[in-house]
Amino acid sequence: FQKFEYIYSFVARAGWMHSNALFLVSGAFAAYRKEVLVPLKGFDPHSMVEDYEINHRLYRYAYDHHLDWKIGVVAGASAITDAPATANKFFHQRQRWFAGFLQTQCANLDMTVNPKFGVIGRFMLPIKALDAIQPVLGVVALGLLIWLIAIESPALMAIFWVVMIKLSIDLLFNLWALLIYHRWAEPLAGQLWIQVVVYTLLTPFSFQWLRHMGACLGWWSYLTKRLDWKAQR
Repeated sequence: FQKFEYIYSFVARAGWMHSNALFLVSGAFAAYRKEVLVPLKGFDPHSMVEDYEINHRLYRYAYDHHLDWKIGVVAGASAITDAPATANKFFHQRQRWFAGFLQTQCANLDMTVNPKFGVIGRFMLPIKALDAIQPVLGVVALGLLIWLIAIESPALMAIFWVVMIKLSIDLLFNLWALLIYHRWAEPLAGQLWIQVVVYTLLTPFSFQWLRHMGACLGWWSYLTKRLDWKAQR
């Protein structure tokens, strides 16, 4: 699940790069020009997601000073990262990520829907605002589904077909994105094309809920100010 999540995140980053609206780069494998970091005064030691946070300040500074700064991803660059191997470590990672995401969003609310910041303000940050509430809506939707099943609601058949249509669309998009990744970054083993079908069919009923749970923990951490940053093992 995490392997495909990483693959698709890089495909998405390539797309946002072409719109000059890329916020998220890999903190474990990023490079910044010194002349950019110096006026920004470097990373924020109080941020939960220092790589994500500094890109907001980078765009803010560039727009304020009319600088042609860009953030991008390089297809030919390769690195190995350690992904969480247990559920406990996974939840801790996602809790920190989402709490840091909320921390950064709230610190940059003045940029949201602000035409001064171009496509960042008009388009990207409003999308991120929707991302902030998506996990909560997902958990509510799951609760409603369980309740409808319990009362044997006649709406279940309609929900079933909606889910089937959504899975079909997801599969087409996932295959398309995997093909883009293959052409853009690296050759893919044949087994990945089979794995992506399994990934698509299982994610909505398993991994997606783990992600939502981690994000809800992030909301709890942010609202209670219980933020910590531990090394990933």
